[in-house]
Amino acid sequence: MEYLRSRRVDDEMIKKFQIGYTESGPRKFRIIIPSFNKNGDVNYYEARSYLPWVKPAYYKPDAEEVPKSAIIFNVSNVDFNLPTYLVEGVFDLMVLYNAIPLLGKEIPDILLAKLIKYKTKVILCLDEDALKDSVEIYNCLIECGIDVYFVEIKDDIAKYYEKYGKEALIEVLKAHRKLDLKYIVSLIMKDTKGSLKKKRNDEKFLEREWNYLKSKLIEE
Repeated sequence: MEYLRSRRVDDEMIKKFQIGYTESGPRKFRIIIPSFNKNGDVNYYEARSYLPWVKPAYYKPDAEEVPKSAIIFNVSNVDFNLPTYLVEGVFDLMVLYNAIPLLGKEIPDILLAKLIKYKTKVILCLDEDALKDSVEIYNCLIECGIDVYFVEIKDDIAKYYEKYGKEALIEVLKAHRKLDLKYIVSLIMKDTKGSLKKKRNDEKFLEREWNYLKSKLIEE
């Protein structure tokens, strides 16, 4: 409970997501965050150590037993007819309504098919260090005819919530917007050079800079 409180996970979140914990076995000393399918059966889980010396920090089902690409985490709590947030991790999930954690930086085919089927509005909220992945997922969703938006946030959703609280997070989420060439380059340059210089604010420069930066990102 001390660990969960440090992450601002309250009793309502614990009940909603049916969070448990372990004291023994191969997953001992971990918080268990389960995922349920539409029938209410457990289809996956993530186990997070609540003691700093227990490594690795996250423990997942064996990929041969249950590949994460075969499930949609938290699908039992998701209404695809409503705007849906795509986040990276399970703690990001807890502070948003109608959210799906990707458990990484790629969108699985099973989730993509659902979004296409229901023509779901998507708000993309990946971690700050995942800009390249965000752009790739954003473009993939756009090409599939999905209405998608991007949220610029420091750290990640869960850490921002822990630091600044619910009201501050709501204000950040309200600022979701479409991606365009100028905005993408400004984000990258903000990260690499501090800010986008006004004298370089023309489309030709932005296109050249974006192509250069994109090649660097691919090399990395």
